[in-house]
Amino acid sequence: AISLIMKQMLASEGVAYQNQSTQYSNVYRAAAAAGMGIRPPPTADPYSHMRDREPAGGSTVLEISVPDSYIGGVVGRGGSVITNVQNTSGARIQISQKGVYMPGTTRRIITITGSQSQCDAAKSMITRIVEEQTGAHGRDSAA
Repeated sequence: AISLIMKQMLASEGVAYQNQSTQYSNVYRAAAAAGMGIRPPPTADPYSHMRDREPAGGSTVLEISVPDSYIGGVVGRGGSVITNVQNTSGARIQISQKGVYMPGTTRRIITITGSQSQCDAAKSMITRIVEEQTGAHGRDSAA
């Protein structure tokens, strides 16, 4: 069964499968070397342009919450603010859909993924953005 799955995964040239911490191309090479009749994936890495953004040794995932009424300011016109936060911090940021809140609140969930320093930088930037909207530091801000 594993051999069949791996053969199907390799059916497309130029496709590399990976999750946040494992590159499966190494698994394919090992399977091919073990005589499972599986050819290794192409040597070209389609994700090479993203390597500098991947945290070494795995990822940190940080969740913060922001009042629903402040999400527009965090996202910005056309996504400009959140894009700037991602580009500046190097972290990946996802915001929960409208209506998806922290349990028992109307606060939206912001998931920040990256190295610890990237997550800390993004959290700091988002907190500052929310505080600027509230006009009072610490009152109903990101937590």
